[in-house]
Amino acid sequence: MWNLIAVGVFDGIDRSRRHLLWELGSLRMTGYNGMGLPVTEKVALDEMTAREELVTDYSNQGFSAWRHLIDEYRKRLARQ
Repeated sequence: MWNLIAVGVFDGIDRSRRHLLWELGSLRMTGYNGMGLPVTEKVALDEMTAREELVTDYSNQGFSAWRHLIDEYRKRLARQ
């Protein structure tokens, strides 16, 4: 499930990837498998930047379905 969230499968849901990953971690701690650990507190999380999403996509699947790695360097390359 972590990989699916990380690469944006659930981007259509009205929550950021970072928020969904946090909720998944919280769910694991609270005991969907019977561990029964205390519920974690709610925290305000910033959305992942486009760069963070790109790095996560490449880390998990070796490519991004949304952007190309060169997009991060396009402006710098254009100046040169």
